[in-house]
Amino acid sequence: MYFKVTSELGSGIREVKEYHPARYGAPGRKRNKKRYLTPEAVKRQNQRMMERRVQNLIMINFDKGYHIVLRYPKDGAPETYEDADENLKSFRRTMSRRLGSKGAKFKFIGVTERGKRKAVLHHHIIVQNLDGINMVEEVRKAWEKRGNIAIYPMYEDGNYQKLAEYIVKAETKEEQKGKKRYHISRGLKKPQIIEKETVYGEIPEPETPKGWFVDPESVVTGINPYTGKKYQRYFIKNTPPRVQIIHKTEEIMETPQREMADINIYIESQVNKGQGACMYILEFIPKKHPVARTVHAIALYEGTKNSLALKALIAAVGRITKPANIKVYTSNALIKSALKNGWMQKWKDSGWKSNKGEYISHAGLWKYLSDISKDHELRSAADDDMNTYKSWMETQLKTKRKEEKRA
Repeated sequence: MYFKVTSELGSGIREVKEYHPARYGAPGRKRNKKRYLTPEAVKRQNQRMMERRVQNLIMINFDKGYHIVLRYPKDGAPETYEDADENLKSFRRTMSRRLGSKGAKFKFIGVTERGKRKAVLHHHIIVQNLDGINMVEEVRKAWEKRGNIAIYPMYEDGNYQKLAEYIVKAETKEEQKGKKRYHISRGLKKPQIIEKETVYGEIPEPETPKGWFVDPESVVTGINPYTGKKYQRYFIKNTPPRVQIIHKTEEIMETPQREMADINIYIESQVNKGQGACMYILEFIPKKHPVARTVHAIALYEGTKNSLALKALIAAVGRITKPANIKVYTSNALIKSALKNGWMQKWKDSGWKSNKGEYISHAGLWKYLSDISKDHELRSAADDDMNTYKSWMETQLKTKRKEEKRA
């Protein structure tokens, strides 16, 4: 028996949590006396709960908002957390007045921390994106007497997990032991439980109602050390995975021949401080015409270089509607080795676990790629095959990232 809890996060996103009740203990064992977690286990549990709470709040209240760093001049930074927090409170009051005069409320998640390298105090705030109000300009004016700002647009892909982890991490906030690490404005929307089921049997692979899609990057699974049972958490969305198209030529056509089509996929990704971009090109090789037809797209995500490249490959393969022979050109060593050595099938056979019995990195993405490519022949291009688009793709990614940073 296990519990399945579904919560509404708004904007067509739901969170699903599946877990076995701890009171039953591990299978095959008698019920023991109540026991208490070690301080280390409690600390880890509290950290995970804070991360999930902040992640959900970001998704509900700050979707496509801004992550802004408030910085001080080189010689004007406060020396203590208390002084810095007073400055942050003053900034929040100023923002409340400015937005109040425009008929809006200032909603935020904020944190003060000391930098690792220069040990200088600064602030991170997450603010909403309001229609008719230039939030970046409002923040700039509210902070201009104290210092400057750095702006990072937020993207829903990745579900803000890395950002939530960054906000609640403890390593640069050691002076604040015993105090709340982050500040949250009042009146933020919270997840609403819409269904809680008691299900008998073992927890299956993520399932979705009709018209909903599992976000493969969000799938988190593990084994509870006390119950010895699996637990699982993931997000479902009412829209399929997508990318932002910035340019496209002729669409990939369904090949009229009965034999499998030949398609080349070119992948590039770049990442800096968790914010990155990835790009794919689909090149359809026609059977009867000498000129290849291409379509390409660029997407902005949060994540690592590996996860970005995987998402680009998933987006590209997802656009191919007929069985095809697909050759993948990429500089990503993980994808190249996985396709060349047949790792994806080995991981699938092992339940997406390594030889040590642990889930592989980005298991959800690999599983999603496996599902959508089952009708295709997916292989890596040879090392000496030239990627004629590589330089152009790198330039496109750099240009797009610069445009977003200026926005």
